Amino acid sequence: MARGNVGGGGRGVEDVFAGAEPGAPFSAAEVADAIGVDERRARALLRASVDAGRLRSKALPDGGRVWWRPLGGSASPADDALVEVEYRSASLAAPFLAAFEAIEPTGETVPTDAEIVATVDSVVPLRDGALQYYTVRGVSPGRYLAALRRIPGLSTVRLLSTDGDEVRVEVRLEADGLADLFRAFGGWVTGGTLLDSEIRIRGTVRGETDVADVTAAVREWVPDAELVRRRTVHTPRIARTILTDRLSTQQSAALEAAYYGGYFAVPRRSTGEDIATSLGVTRQTFNHHLRLAELAVVRELFGVTDDDAL
Repeated sequence: MARGNVGGGGRGVEDVFAGAEPGAPFSAAEVADAIGVDERRARALLRASVDAGRLRSKALPDGGRVWWRPLGGSASPADDALVEVEYRSASLAAPFLAAFEAIEPTGETVPTDAEIVATVDSVVPLRDGALQYYTVRGVSPGRYLAALRRIPGLSTVRLLSTDGDEVRVEVRLEADGLADLFRAFGGWVTGGTLLDSEIRIRGTVRGETDVADVTAAVREWVPDAELVRRRTVHTPRIARTILTDRLSTQQSAALEAAYYGGYFAVPRRSTGEDIATSLGVTRQTFNHHLRLAELAVVRELFGVTDDDAL
């Protein structure tokens, strides 16, 4: 094994990980002690190994950070390859269609011929549920909001914007089993569409994942789910690094909710207080996590290290 990033005592940073199981986490303090350097030097060496693709890193909720050696000994290029899968289900669409039917005027029937198209733009996982952002066409805002509020499991519904026949909303779910499932396979839900009386859900999983295992897990939640497409996709390394390595769960949630909730829109469609309420945190907590997330993105884009940051 190459003894790259050698510390003061002659032992390389990656030697510390060589004797541990892949995925075993180490803190900078543990690495510093093992190779005989101060913690600041250890962090610099660890960052170099992450940049070279030999180690991975993740921010922790308490502000700390851990590093680990990925399975197979390399985080590049295989870790940038993901598999996108798409499933369709009529049972997932049923609650939405039933909700629309319940608010139809007397004598009017529910359209089932693709007149209403609802798309899931993003799913933001939370500790106690998830936020989902929808774009809907072919239905009035009032009718759509009224229908959503009849669906079990949606605790809050918030109108974000309207533009002609396009409606954007934010909903908070008490639980999202499918989002949790995709995270367990190293990926996330990338979108979904209500069309022709069925819902199509798209998500990504790690490139080395057996799709048959994913399908079996999806069918435990949605028995009628049918796999209709799979393809390999590549996420730019900078995006993967920011999403999976640089941001804590709270920072990622704050950044995504701010973006999809319209906080960065011009003119602004949601206030910081609106986003904080959706996340279930205080305005100060939201501001704190958003600021750290923005700083992480800037550092990654411009190559700023902790030592360089003001």
